[in-house]
Amino acid sequence: MRYVIPLVALLALLAACGGGAGPPQGTPTPSRAAAPGSPIPTASASPGAPGEVDVRDLALRPQDVPGELGQLGRPQVFTAEEFFADQLTSGEITEADIADWGVLSAALQVYNSPPQPYPAEGAQLMAASVVLHGTADGAEAFLAVAREDLDRSRVEELEAFPGRELLEYQDLAVDQLPGDEARFIRYVSDGAARLEAYEVIFRRDRVSAHVQVRAPEGNVSLEQVVGIAQALDSRIQDGLG
Repeated sequence: MRYVIPLVALLALLAACGGGAGPPQGTPTPSRAAAPGSPIPTASASPGAPGEVDVRDLALRPQDVPGELGQLGRPQVFTAEEFFADQLTSGEITEADIADWGVLSAALQVYNSPPQPYPAEGAQLMAASVVLHGTADGAEAFLAVAREDLDRSRVEELEAFPGRELLEYQDLAVDQLPGDEARFIRYVSDGAARLEAYEVIFRRDRVSAHVQVRAPEGNVSLEQVVGIAQALDSRIQDGLG
């Protein structure tokens, strides 16, 4: 099974929520995974070559995320090899894939809720990533592959390894989806508690982006997630100039 969306945040949350011996065969295990409430390691990458877009300028700002959900951390910048390190190690993707997609750099922002297992309010986890490509064609090629990671079978597989059961799954078609193209899903899974998740992946010009919000069911709304994705799209457009 091929996964190209970096699964650092999702797999960290699943491990914290349900334990389990490990991911399904063929699923990369992130070396940068962090338990809820712990900091995300600082990446080593520089923003980019002189004159290139600084990927940090494409990221969300504190005011872009509803305060009641939680607060995303500062964007951590990665080279292509760092961002896709686990997928490269597992063989899910190759250096040739990264070259075909023209990946220049990436930034990741994550919020993990405090250590209590399931917050009474707000998100348990939020993550937002932006990947800067050399061309719009490269971003489009990446998105064509990455959107498959949101297929029901892949979500179900990832939910299953810590012992969670996928109860609901929807491809969402909503007005004003961000970017030039996008895929947006919602799903609910059950284990020790019912958790609701929204994920949207989209492309704006030569940038691909991924937004994920996960919380106990009822803690987050569709409108909040759409608002975050639209804000990220606006930051990307502003950053690209």
